[in-house]
Amino acid sequence: DSAFFGTQHVLSDKLGSGPSYAIAAATAVTLDYTVDVAVKRMMLVPPDLAVDAVWRSWVKLFRGHPSPMHAVASVHAGLSAKAVEFSVSYYITGTLGVYSVACLKQLIEA
Repeated sequence: DSAFFGTQHVLSDKLGSGPSYAIAAATAVTLDYTVDVAVKRMMLVPPDLAVDAVWRSWVKLFRGHPSPMHAVASVHAGLSAKAVEFSVSYYITGTLGVYSVACLKQLIEA
């Protein structure tokens, strides 16, 4: 959350609400991606089996690959799609949210 809100705050003066929300979303998704993948894999464990800690699940993501580069590429395979998905969603949210508040403000002040 801090990556999103910090990025959005810094960029909002220069880029406006839509682009700053989109870039902030992509930044947050990128920084959190491997932890998110590890946690999602933890949720796939059947209820009768023990669940590893987040750190151990994260380490397991990178094991068993032919090379370190293959491990990084494999673990981050869905990152671009997720970053685009969140960027588009937050661009729309940021743009419509600010526009809606501006409209409400005009109605209240009228």
